[in-house]
Amino acid sequence: MPHTLMPYHGPIGGAFAEGALLTGTTAYYARITTGPASKFRLRVKASVGGALVLAYIRPGEGPEIPAASLAVYTAGSPSGSPFTVTDATESVIDVTGTGEAEVLVKFTPTGNSTVSYCDIMLIP
Repeated sequence: MPHTLMPYHGPIGGAFAEGALLTGTTAYYARITTGPASKFRLRVKASVGGALVLAYIRPGEGPEIPAASLAVYTAGSPSGSPFTVTDATESVIDVTGTGEAEVLVKFTPTGNSTVSYCDIMLIP
Protein backbone atom coordinates (compact mmCIF):
# COMPACT_ATOMS: atom_id res chain seq x y z
CA MET A 1 0.00 0.00 0.00
CA PRO A 2 1.59 3.32 -1.05
CA HIS A 3 1.94 6.06 1.51
CA THR A 4 3.21 9.63 1.67
CA LEU A 5 6.36 10.35 3.60
CA MET A 6 6.82 13.74 5.15
CA PRO A 7 10.24 14.97 6.27
CA TYR A 8 10.82 13.65 9.76
CA HIS A 9 13.55 14.10 12.36
CA GLY A 10 13.22 12.53 15.77
CA PRO A 11 14.30 9.83 18.20
CA ILE A 12 13.96 6.15 17.38
CA GLY A 13 12.86 5.34 20.95
CA GLY A 14 12.30 1.90 22.45
CA ALA A 15 15.58 0.17 23.29
CA PHE A 16 17.35 3.17 21.72
CA ALA A 17 15.59 5.84 23.82
CA GLU A 18 17.70 8.54 25.47
CA GLY A 19 19.09 7.18 28.74
CA ALA A 20 18.30 3.52 27.91
CA LEU A 21 20.64 1.03 29.54
CA LEU A 22 22.03 -1.64 27.23
CA THR A 23 23.35 -4.69 29.05
CA GLY A 24 26.48 -6.57 28.05
CA THR A 25 26.89 -7.69 24.47
CA THR A 26 23.17 -8.28 23.87
CA ALA A 27 21.80 -7.25 20.46
CA TYR A 28 19.10 -4.55 20.52
CA TYR A 29 16.67 -3.95 17.66
CA ALA A 30 14.38 -1.26 16.21
CA ARG A 31 12.11 -1.31 13.18
CA ILE A 32 11.94 1.92 11.18
CA THR A 33 9.68 2.92 8.30
CA THR A 34 11.88 4.60 5.68
CA GLY A 35 10.14 4.28 2.31
CA PRO A 36 9.90 6.06 0.03
CA ALA A 37 12.60 8.32 1.54
CA SER A 38 15.30 9.32 -0.93
CA LYS A 39 17.77 9.43 1.99
CA PHE A 40 17.89 8.84 5.69
CA ARG A 41 20.42 9.68 8.37
CA LEU A 42 21.00 8.04 11.75
CA ARG A 43 22.82 9.86 14.54
CA VAL A 44 23.91 7.53 17.33
CA LYS A 45 25.83 8.14 20.53
CA ALA A 46 26.27 5.70 23.41
CA SER A 47 28.71 5.49 26.31
CA VAL A 48 30.09 2.19 24.97
CA GLY A 49 30.24 1.61 21.24
CA GLY A 50 29.72 -1.48 19.18
CA ALA A 51 28.44 -2.70 15.81
CA LEU A 52 25.34 -1.23 14.16
CA VAL A 53 23.79 -3.29 11.36
CA LEU A 54 21.08 -2.08 8.97
CA ALA A 55 19.02 -4.56 6.93
CA TYR A 56 15.91 -4.10 4.82
CA ILE A 57 12.81 -5.96 6.04
CA ARG A 58 10.85 -8.27 3.73
CA PRO A 59 7.24 -7.27 2.94
CA GLY A 60 4.47 -8.90 4.93
CA GLU A 61 6.30 -8.79 8.24
CA GLY A 62 3.47 -7.51 10.46
CA PRO A 63 3.93 -5.13 13.39
CA GLU A 64 3.14 -7.95 15.85
CA ILE A 65 6.40 -9.74 14.98
CA PRO A 66 9.24 -8.95 17.42
CA ALA A 67 12.04 -7.03 15.69
CA ALA A 68 14.62 -9.75 16.43
CA SER A 69 12.44 -12.28 14.54
CA LEU A 70 11.79 -10.25 11.38
CA ALA A 71 12.73 -11.73 8.01
CA VAL A 72 15.33 -9.48 6.38
CA TYR A 73 17.06 -9.49 3.02
CA THR A 74 20.62 -10.80 3.08
CA ALA A 75 21.69 -8.84 -0.02
CA GLY A 76 21.32 -5.18 -0.89
CA SER A 77 21.42 -3.80 2.64
CA PRO A 78 22.64 -0.23 3.08
CA SER A 79 26.22 0.20 1.91
CA GLY A 80 28.77 0.13 4.73
CA SER A 81 26.73 -2.05 7.10
CA PRO A 82 27.85 -3.05 9.69
CA PHE A 83 28.86 0.37 10.96
CA THR A 84 31.17 0.99 13.91
CA VAL A 85 29.85 3.10 16.78
CA THR A 86 32.77 4.46 18.84
CA ASP A 87 32.56 4.91 22.64
CA ALA A 88 30.99 8.25 23.65
CA THR A 89 31.33 9.65 20.13
CA GLU A 90 28.54 10.72 17.78
CA SER A 91 28.29 8.45 14.76
CA VAL A 92 26.53 9.75 11.65
CA ILE A 93 25.29 7.17 9.16
CA ASP A 94 23.93 8.43 5.83
CA VAL A 95 21.95 6.03 3.63
CA THR A 96 20.65 6.63 0.12
CA GLY A 97 17.09 5.33 -0.11
CA THR A 98 16.26 2.52 -2.50
CA GLY A 99 12.49 2.53 -2.13
CA GLU A 100 12.55 -0.15 0.57
CA ALA A 101 9.72 0.45 3.04
CA GLU A 102 11.36 -0.56 6.32
CA VAL A 103 14.80 -1.05 7.79
CA LEU A 104 15.85 -3.08 10.82
CA VAL A 105 18.43 -1.44 13.07
CA LYS A 106 20.49 -3.86 15.18
CA PHE A 107 23.03 -2.53 17.67
CA THR A 108 25.33 -4.79 19.66
CA PRO A 109 27.43 -2.88 22.21
CA THR A 110 30.81 -4.20 23.31
CA GLY A 111 29.75 -3.92 26.97
CA ASN A 112 27.26 -2.22 29.30
CA SER A 113 26.25 1.05 27.67
CA THR A 114 23.91 4.00 28.10
CA VAL A 115 22.28 5.55 25.03
CA SER A 116 22.84 9.30 24.74
CA TYR A 117 20.64 9.45 21.64
CA CYS A 118 19.65 7.56 18.52
CA ASP A 119 17.84 9.83 16.09
CA ILE A 120 16.67 9.42 12.52
CA MET A 121 16.09 11.98 9.80
CA LEU A 122 14.01 10.98 6.77
CA ILE A 123 14.32 13.04 3.59
CA PRO A 124 11.57 12.58 0.95
